Amino acid sequence: AIMRQRNLQMRQLLFMLDDQLLEVSRDVEASAAELEATFAEYKAAVDSTLATDQEVKYLVDRWQSHPFIENTSTSLLLDEILDAESRLIQAENGWALAQSNYMIAVAKARLAAGSILSMQQVD
Repeated sequence: AIMRQRNLQMRQLLFMLDDQLLEVSRDVEASAAELEATFAEYKAAVDSTLATDQEVKYLVDRWQSHPFIENTSTSLLLDEILDAESRLIQAENGWALAQSNYMIAVAKARLAAGSILSMQQVD
């Protein structure tokens, strides 16, 4: 009778362990997917910022190399530069946000995988 009770307890503990392992596995997979998605967003934000920066540089160079163009063209070019600068600021803000989202996803992935447990007090 005692042996049967111990076997039942062992079986119950094994089922609990299997459930925990499945839950951890799901958490790790979800974290990995989030990490991949946030990295893609981060990369896109970097590419967008660099492209917008190149556009600003091109427009400024164009404006500086043609100082004697007519006033209407100068105003339009300056408007384009201001618009490009505004887009650059938005792209840089997007880059910073994407970078912070990525770093949060890295931390979540490490937590889900158990690699930062040593940093916490585990009882």
